[in-house]
Amino acid sequence: MATENENPFDKASQAPADSDLFAGDIRPDVTARDLFSGDDNLFKVLEGSNRPRLLTQAAITASRTGQWFTLTHIILTLNILAISGILIYFLIRPNLAPVTIIQQASEQPTRQANALPEPTLPAAEAQSLEPSISWKLANQLYQSGKYDRAAFVYRRLSDNLVPGIPADEWLRDLLALRIAECLIQTDDSGNAGRLFTQALQSRSIVVRALAHYSLAFIEFRNERYLTARQHAYQTLALGRLFEEVFSPKFESDCYFLQAEAMTREILLLNNRPTDLPGSLWTDQILPEEFPSLDQTQLKAFLQNGQSLLADGILNPQIRRHSDSPVGSQWYSEALEAPFVEWVNRFATEARLNVGWASQTEQVRSRPICLLVPGTSEQGLAEIAAGSAGLIAEYAAEGLTIRNPSTYDNLNDHRQTLTRETLFVWRRFLLRNPGDHRCPNAHYAMGLLQETLGESVAALGEYKLMASQYAFNPLTPYALLNSSRIKTGLQDYTGARNDLTELIVQYPECKLIDQASLELAHATARTGRYNEALMMFRKVYNLDLNKESRRDAAYGAADCYERLNQPAEAKKWFIQAIRLTPDLSDHRIYTAYLNLGKALIALKDYDQAAVALRQAFQGPLTTEEFVETVLQLTEAQTRQERFVPALNLLENIPDEKLTQDQSCRVLIARTTILREIDLSDTALSLLHRKLEFVNDPQLRGRLTVEIAKCNIELGELARAQKNLSDALVSLTPGFHARQASLLLIDTTQQLGQYDQAKLLCLQFLNQTSGDLPEYKQGLSLLGQIYTHLKEHDKAALAFVGVYDKSSPIGAGS
Repeated sequence: MATENENPFDKASQAPADSDLFAGDIRPDVTARDLFSGDDNLFKVLEGSNRPRLLTQAAITASRTGQWFTLTHIILTLNILAISGILIYFLIRPNLAPVTIIQQASEQPTRQANALPEPTLPAAEAQSLEPSISWKLANQLYQSGKYDRAAFVYRRLSDNLVPGIPADEWLRDLLALRIAECLIQTDDSGNAGRLFTQALQSRSIVVRALAHYSLAFIEFRNERYLTARQHAYQTLALGRLFEEVFSPKFESDCYFLQAEAMTREILLLNNRPTDLPGSLWTDQILPEEFPSLDQTQLKAFLQNGQSLLADGILNPQIRRHSDSPVGSQWYSEALEAPFVEWVNRFATEARLNVGWASQTEQVRSRPICLLVPGTSEQGLAEIAAGSAGLIAEYAAEGLTIRNPSTYDNLNDHRQTLTRETLFVWRRFLLRNPGDHRCPNAHYAMGLLQETLGESVAALGEYKLMASQYAFNPLTPYALLNSSRIKTGLQDYTGARNDLTELIVQYPECKLIDQASLELAHATARTGRYNEALMMFRKVYNLDLNKESRRDAAYGAADCYERLNQPAEAKKWFIQAIRLTPDLSDHRIYTAYLNLGKALIALKDYDQAAVALRQAFQGPLTTEEFVETVLQLTEAQTRQERFVPALNLLENIPDEKLTQDQSCRVLIARTTILREIDLSDTALSLLHRKLEFVNDPQLRGRLTVEIAKCNIELGELARAQKNLSDALVSLTPGFHARQASLLLIDTTQQLGQYDQAKLLCLQFLNQTSGDLPEYKQGLSLLGQIYTHLKEHDKAALAFVGVYDKSSPIGAGS
């Protein structure tokens, strides 16, 4: 049974042992017949193949024919001779091949060094520089302002670099940056832009940072302030790379630049001058000089940062070290990371909500490079957003990202930028408490507070400068700005104090003439015209510059006008007009108007009309236009040119006038109507207008005109009542004094001399002796005494003496 179940492959799988195969003696005479099976023909072939073949088929053929030198040998020999001849030619030919090779290599587009532009120098000058080509020489030429020579040396240095080697490629990018800086200085912006782009795209993060640093200053000087701000932040984001190479003020310079750039951008948005006074501003300082390094140090410097940014290559890294001091707990590394990805990670780490103020996806995805060690949470967000050209604004609801280049509401946009810039300046002061530019920061903050309308805060900044930085060149400007703010607040005494301090403390300051003018204006606004007049005349006589002399002439003319000295006012207005060659200056047309008034007071009506017509040539406001028309009407009326005067008044659109202006035009018309014996028409117009006027002052003035019409019509009693009613409505002043004089004269004409005397004495006791109405009152008093037969008192009154002990009644 066991035999039947036996597997036939079991025995086949059992291989014989080595001892069974190789047992016995080895036969040395083994033949083919012992190894192979076959017929006789097979064995003959096998025996023939075992013989050694010592000759090739060609040799066999040759041996058979008896010829050893065949065609093959001839061909091989000729080839050997040809190759030997070529080698001998290259060895003994003239030494021109290297030049040809270099020229051919220079035409190859794959060599990056040749992509740099070739500066043009005179042949002799270029030849003199060739033997001493070096990095040190190039930097020396650049620092001495010989930019064309420096660019030539930088270009020659690039010829020695080998393409494909990372260290040489970084050096090539650095040389491109240095050549670009030279070309900018020589106004070759076309090639410079291409080279800056090459530097910004360099694989060396150090070269990129250096390019951002250089472009920050260039864009600032080109008044592209937002672009300069972004480059400054991009430099700050990589500032750690320069800690051991540049001076400690490198970081503060970049931060100051971006803060000043934002300040000037805000001044532009508010239509204010962007030229800042004093010194130490960014446009007056030079960037850091490139460090003096040899080639080994330079390559190591350019490689710096590659390892530091290794963690941020794939994804931006954000860490918070709670054990670090407050203000230096946040770290971040990022390489070409989209800003939106970075800010999302940051918000998660900081547990903040992030809002975007209408930003497009392209703006949100702007790439940023960061290497920020040990800063605050707000500082890290500020630098990252600034690197993307954006603003990170902290609020109670979280973090809001804004784009300073776009806005929907201009007022909100200006306020947002101003708040952000004030925050940046405060951060600068906290980081750099001993910086020599702290006064500049306070001055800039004062300007920004002014744009926000925060006058008190602005005054605080300017006063801080006056108290803590008394010897800084900006302090006089701070005092001048402070005086202007106080003038706007109608604090003329405070303005005079600031200006007096400026003039006394800084007599050599360039602002002395401007400060003296401001002081004169402030003094005039307090009503001290004689004192202001002396100041204006002093500035005029100093003749420091044309502008100050012109302003002084205008100020003096205004003071003489207010002092009611038309002759002097006429002289100074003419002088001011002569000193104003620019017809776009609005003051010249106001001067023509005031000159016309002075000429009317001097009864020179022809010249007054000429001056007033000149005033019409300028862009007058509605108030100035009405005033000019009224003055020209008066001049024509005095010339008895009534019809042109009436036509002039009729052409004024009444619907565009205020109620005060409308009443003044009506009074001018009724005055002309009375002159041409149309007092009843004038009276009708006045009564019709009076029904629609509620203002007491205007009603009083119209009532006085009604009284004048009644006097012309012989209705003296009605005129007396009209004038009594008018004095109840009018406040003390010019119109009340005119009404009082008219009432005294009307009462006298009615024969009521005792009452007229009482009214006249009351008027004189309440009127200043400097006013022209005072003399008119004395004349009326003399007439009244004459009618009362009191000739002694009449004589005294005519010479300006009267009994002041008389009782005083109601004021006029």
